[in-house]
Amino acid sequence: MDHAALQAMLAAHPRVAVYLSTEHCGPCHAVRPWAQAMFADPAWTWVPVDTQESPEVAGQLLVFSHPTLILFADGREQARFSRVVPRAQVERIKALLEEEEEEEG
Repeated sequence: MDHAALQAMLAAHPRVAVYLSTEHCGPCHAVRPWAQAMFADPAWTWVPVDTQESPEVAGQLLVFSHPTLILFADGREQARFSRVVPRAQVERIKALLEEEEEEEG
């Protein structure tokens, strides 16, 4: 994935969860299964990015630690978790973003 493709995803989908990791990151392999399942909801678009294969995306998003999970709503970054990705906190923020969408819609 390149930065242009990511920008297209953000423009095309109202809620996007971008998960940045590397193949050799142990914590990344622990976090990804539950995070991917959490954002399998049809209201969300899950975008995994291997930063070794797409270093320009990591650079554009200013990602320096792995794993990093960034939540976007309407193309704008709403939350970011790096290195430590607390499941309960991610669930709370996801729910808040979904509530905001329901109130606006």
